[in-house]
Amino acid sequence: MRGVTFGSFHSYEYFGLVREKMTIGVPEIKTEEIDIPGADGTLDLTEAFGEPKYSNRTLSFTFGKVGTTAEQLEHVSAIRDILHGRKMKIAIDEDGGLYYMGRIAVGDWTRELVEKITITCDCEPWKYKESITTVTQAVSGSTVITLNNLRKTVIPTITVDAEM
Repeated sequence: MRGVTFGSFHSYEYFGLVREKMTIGVPEIKTEEIDIPGADGTLDLTEAFGEPKYSNRTLSFTFGKVGTTAEQLEHVSAIRDILHGRKMKIAIDEDGGLYYMGRIAVGDWTRELVEKITITCDCEPWKYKESITTVTQAVSGSTVITLNNLRKTVIPTITVDAEM
């Protein structure tokens, strides 16, 4: 299915909308540079506190639906009542167990041969997993555990089944 789930409302199953277009924006890097008078270039402090930080990203979806004008006017009102202005999980069908968190804005409704409506989401820069990643490792003596995550700081929870 080519749909999107907003919170617990699937675009096709709940609203009967078919996704026609999708744009997933890239979060802009928050840069911090200081221009020092009398020196060449600038001092780049972007990574002074570890990894770079990011602004929000924009997700945009255009949906279509067939129906009479009266049905569609009622329909778009229901979509706005449920989604417009709310912050919720946004999961794309093809993205398998991943989601974004963002505030939803329901755009203008247009009527040509089919109803068209655009939904724009102002989302956090990161994509999240539905399930928690669990790593199980037997340790004895001194064992170093490495978690391979190059993009986000990982803070592990360690559970033991015997005294240490």
